[in-house]
Amino acid sequence: MSEIPIDYLPPKEYLPERISPLLPEVRIPQKINLGYLYLDRHIIEGKAQKIALLYKDQKITFQELQRNVNRFANALREIGIEKTTGSC
Repeated sequence: MSEIPIDYLPPKEYLPERISPLLPEVRIPQKINLGYLYLDRHIIEGKAQKIALLYKDQKITFQELQRNVNRFANALREIGIEKTTGSC
């Protein structure tokens, strides 16, 4: 089994903090922002022009993906869907 490269790991504040009683080997973070973790941090770290998604011959950069995600979020907001701040 090979080790995961350090730059593939999430920031330390997103590393597991809680152990699941059903699966003790799975550690679940108390809070996680997937938008930041998988998208925004790459923009902040200067990787906006790197490929985020590759499907067949289509390449989408982190910047393009962020723009599309924001457009989708704004469309949801326009039809009345709001962000919640609670636990699942």
